[in-house]
Amino acid sequence: NQNGQLLNTLWGKIHRMNPDGSIPADNPVFAANGRSTIFTYGHRNPQGMAFVPGTNRLYATEHGPSGGCELNMVEAGRNFGWPLFSNGVNYNGGSISNGHNGSGITAPRVSWTPALAPSGLTFINHPSYRDWNGNLLTGSLGRRHLLMINFTNNQPGTETVLLPNIGRVRQVKQGPLGIIYASIEDGRLI
Repeated sequence: NQNGQLLNTLWGKIHRMNPDGSIPADNPVFAANGRSTIFTYGHRNPQGMAFVPGTNRLYATEHGPSGGCELNMVEAGRNFGWPLFSNGVNYNGGSISNGHNGSGITAPRVSWTPALAPSGLTFINHPSYRDWNGNLLTGSLGRRHLLMINFTNNQPGTETVLLPNIGRVRQVKQGPLGIIYASIEDGRLI
């Protein structure tokens, strides 16, 4: 279906609202009658979201079809292309597009093929982690590990597998004392 590209539906979007449910004055205008809750569109299946600590820069992980899982920097009004553009392929092996290169389409910061099946997302934000501080952590349902993405100058770089073969990592968060928690789909909290 085309829901990700249809601006009159709520599906395939990242929405932004104020705590009281009102629409922020600086949201993009996508509705015929004015502002809407739609902040970005063209999403297939967002799974995790995290702000870069101390900023308003938001990152989101997203499931691709067969491959083409994504890490996106979410910016107002951007079209992330689904279902017209993807680095993945359909489950039947058919092509979706020739990459993520279309006019007005925002390409992912990172794309994973074969599928990572990313889940929860958090930035490491505690001085006790020294060289890891500022890096991004995401769970992987498909590859069954925790993945750390090195961030330098707001750019994702090298990836390091943590907790290999631990199971389907559903969520990862950092507590107020700096301890990192990963929840595994079988019920374990590590």
